[in-house]
Amino acid sequence: MGCHVEADRIRLGFLNLNEKRLVRMNTLKIDSDQLSTLAEVLLGAAYADADYDGREAEVITSILSELVKDGRLPDEIEMKLTSFDEDSFDVEGACGTLNFNASQRHAVFALLARVVEADDVHDLSESMYITRVAKALGAKPEEYSEYVVEFIEVTPPPLPN
Repeated sequence: MGCHVEADRIRLGFLNLNEKRLVRMNTLKIDSDQLSTLAEVLLGAAYADADYDGREAEVITSILSELVKDGRLPDEIEMKLTSFDEDSFDVEGACGTLNFNASQRHAVFALLARVVEADDVHDLSESMYITRVAKALGAKPEEYSEYVVEFIEVTPPPLPN
C-alpha cells in the first residue's frame, strides 16, 4: 500500500483490498429498515471530510443498488440521498439500531472504505468517522483497523547544544 502524507490528509493506494471488500459485501443481507439506516451511515462517511462530491454520491448509490434485489432503490432511500442533513445525523443512534454480527460489521467497514476512497483521499476525519461507526456497532479495534489511518505525533529529540 502506498502512502503520501499531505498535512492532515493521507492518500492511500488500496490495491489488493478491493477483492476482499467485494467478498465481504456478499455477507451483508439486510432488511429495508437496515438499508435505510445504512444509507445514512454511508452518507455520514461522505460528509465526514466536509467535502461531499459526485464521486461519493455515485459510490453510495452503487452500493445501495447492489444491496437491493432488483437494483432499483426504493423512493424512501432516494429521498434520503437528496435530503440528508449531516448536522442532525446521530451516527451512534443509527448504528445502535443495526444489531450486526461480526461478518456484517466487516461488510459495513468495507462499504465505508469504498465511500471514503471515492475521492482518492482518505482524510483523518473520515478515519475518525469509521472509528465512531465501528464503536457504535460494538466492534473491536482489530475488526476495523485495516480501514482507518492514525496520525502519530512524533517529537524530535532536542538539538545538541
